[in-house]
Amino acid sequence: MAPKDSQLSALVALIADATKIVEAHYNLKKVEVMPYVPSLDNLDAHPLDAVIADDKGLCTAIQTIEGACSQLCATIARPTHTLLDSIIWTAICGGKLHCVHASV
Repeated sequence: MAPKDSQLSALVALIADATKIVEAHYNLKKVEVMPYVPSLDNLDAHPLDAVIADDKGLCTAIQTIEGACSQLCATIARPTHTLLDSIIWTAICGGKLHCVHASV
């Protein structure tokens, strides 16, 4: 069994590599609505919504970031913290991602 630190490093590497792909879409002006990665406090429509369906590489990169981030958090967080987050998420949104977007 591999040590946990190699798993953490592998997840961070996945995130870093996939992030480069997403940033490249902004740098190549493939996202015309907003030519920069928006900050969390930006309430405008997300610029990738218009292009993600047409680009399998971008879609895969975003899914890789989402999955690796979730796995990284689940790996390093206390199990009770992960479980509590899951319970709260389910109670508030029924586990549905669109709940977060609709409330903004």
